[in-house]
Amino acid sequence: MGSGHFAEEGFKKAAFFHTLEYLGGYKHPITPALDSLQTSVTRPECYNLNVGSSQRWGTYFFYGGPGRNPRCP
Repeated sequence: MGSGHFAEEGFKKAAFFHTLEYLGGYKHPITPALDSLQTSVTRPECYNLNVGSSQRWGTYFFYGGPGRNPRCP
């Protein structure tokens, strides 16, 4: 999934999205607060997810994993 690297490998390795926004009422963009996000990983041996926020990237997440391997058939 993603680049084939786990989320904790970070920038230049793991896949990511940054500057997350969604459209609220009247179609105004809203940046979600970090503490309002819910994450779910059903197969942590296959992939994972790390969320964060920064001044430069706003709300972001890294995600991914190596995909099919002996621990993740």
